Amino acid sequence: MTSEQNATISTADETIETTLSDPSASNWLKTALETAMNRDPVDAANDASHLAELLNQRADASLRAETTNITGRSLSTS
Repeated sequence: MTSEQNATISTADETIETTLSDPSASNWLKTALETAMNRDPVDAANDASHLAELLNQRADASLRAETTNITGRSLSTS
């Protein structure tokens, strides 16, 4: 591994450590990061990407449902 690659990994690890020590970061996020640090980074990133996609879909559906409740009209999903 080159020194440039090591520096990139160190920067990523420092960013994660900053998040872990941030009192405003949720315990859920901190636990996920701590768990991910013990996994293969590519597998962890792929799983995190999939999780983000699922949670975004759920959040979008929840917002559409709430808007329908408030306005009585459903939002277009296009």
